[in-house]
Amino acid sequence: MPRSFKEHCRRRLTRWTGLPFGPPRTLAIEPTNHCTRKCPVCGAHSGQAIRPRGFMDWNLFLALADQIQALKPARVSLYGHGEPLLHPRLPDMTRELAQRGLHTEIVTNGDLLDAELLARCSSAGLGSLIVSHPGITPANYKACRGELQNTVQEDRLRSLIQSAAPSCDIYIRSLVLPQLLNDGPAELASFVRGWLTLPGIRGVGLHGYQPWPRHGLEQHLGQLFTRARRCELGMETMTVLWNGTVTLCSYDSEGALAVGQAPGLSLLDAYRGAEARRRRKAWFGASSKWPELCRDCLLPRCAAVFIPLGREILRSETLFERQVRSAYDQLNAAHSG
Repeated sequence: MPRSFKEHCRRRLTRWTGLPFGPPRTLAIEPTNHCTRKCPVCGAHSGQAIRPRGFMDWNLFLALADQIQALKPARVSLYGHGEPLLHPRLPDMTRELAQRGLHTEIVTNGDLLDAELLARCSSAGLGSLIVSHPGITPANYKACRGELQNTVQEDRLRSLIQSAAPSCDIYIRSLVLPQLLNDGPAELASFVRGWLTLPGIRGVGLHGYQPWPRHGLEQHLGQLFTRARRCELGMETMTVLWNGTVTLCSYDSEGALAVGQAPGLSLLDAYRGAEARRRRKAWFGASSKWPELCRDCLLPRCAAVFIPLGREILRSETLFERQVRSAYDQLNAAHSG
């Protein structure tokens, strides 16, 4: 879609000044980088990961919560490079953000989700719960999670969502590796239909494989552009790691691109400050000006595919089949090149 004149002017301003496009689309707060899994596709838990494991201190979180309102992000994601449900005060974090009028989401692998925790987060004001589940086929699941698919666990998750009736929106998000779908669109359609018809599910999001900085699985890489596109992850997002390190890149699991340390540096100053502006201006320039981590990263050379499918596609079988087929074709094209 062609950019509007307003968007064109905003981008020019960022190129010249390094100021962001606007308020963050997403501010990610990392409750912990501990995880219940060691997924092969996740760079945060690969052999390259050296950052200490820990949990965000409650007083640090409260200081951040007081600063977030000035930043005015579109949403706050309680998620970073670990499993957020491991943090013992996650429902309290949700409540503090909701009381400040902030739309809050949690992204989880679902391992620790139970009726009590779901009810506590939902009643605390959680806006969205996103459950990562790559179980389209057993092969797809194993490639993503590194172990065999547990149908008992999936049945438990379905039963929990169906019976809990939470007030928050629940979405399923799945990494799709098209080469591991033997029947292609048919298997994808079965997966999407199975979740969209479940009471309590608002939508299903499908996305392709994205390599991490210093961690890419060649067998899952598809189309690679000859020249890197401009990476725009840091133009309107920001992440605060569990120890207060602030980075503009959501894939920067080691904090190598840090622009400040919270709460000493306010989130607003980190987002609009000199170091953040310097990095954005560099990203608009030649790749030789990028940080080493960015020069080695394959993300800007990959097709970024994310397809959200909502319950409205169930209105007719023709619409459903067309949307799922389109999603499969986009994912397959991005993988095959």
